[in-house]
Amino acid sequence: MDIIPCPDGLFWTTSIPQGSVHVDFPDAIATMEVSDLAAQDSLNIFNALSCGPSVPAVVSFDVDWGPALDRYQASDADQGFTVRGWLTGTSMSWTAQSAGATYQSADEDTSVFALVVKERNGRFFG
Repeated sequence: MDIIPCPDGLFWTTSIPQGSVHVDFPDAIATMEVSDLAAQDSLNIFNALSCGPSVPAVVSFDVDWGPALDRYQASDADQGFTVRGWLTGTSMSWTAQSAGATYQSADEDTSVFALVVKERNGRFFG
């Protein structure tokens, strides 16, 4: 399915280097570390949504999940889906460079809600 007018379909998604994500499921701890990832800065939301003009950018970010706060489990046999895992906290720090400017998170941004889960869906349910 294409998102009109973006000819390539999806937007705001990208691959990250293999090995950037590490998960220790039994301990409900996960990390994602990405450095100097090439990106496009659309400069404003209108350009982003209409696939308008953009400039090259570089982003780096570190996200940490854990430790486990509580177990989490949900399933819906009618929809063919199940998920089990842990409710955790998370924190993130990031930098971005675009058009000669550098932006960064002020402090490590922390949330009070995140999940580290294993999911099965579709034909793998059962």
